[in-house]
Amino acid sequence: MTWAVVITSEAATRTVATPSGSARVFVLTGELDGTTALLGGAPLQTVADGTVPTLTGEEVDGAVEVPPASVVFVVDDAACNACG
Repeated sequence: MTWAVVITSEAATRTVATPSGSARVFVLTGELDGTTALLGGAPLQTVADGTVPTLTGEEVDGAVEVPPASVVFVVDDAACNACG
């Protein structure tokens, strides 16, 4: 199961729980009206052939804290079993 959490506020944070208690998280941040996105704190750029680089994310246990002005993609593979 994958979902996105979008925080448009430049001040508010949000904590979300994962159904299984662990997940892989991809955090995109940057200025809301900017042209650069940061993935895990580093600029997200295409590789030389124009494709997106391999994305590994960060493994988390329990809740995920979503920072202000960000989009967080949460991948919870174990929760897929509940989908049927």
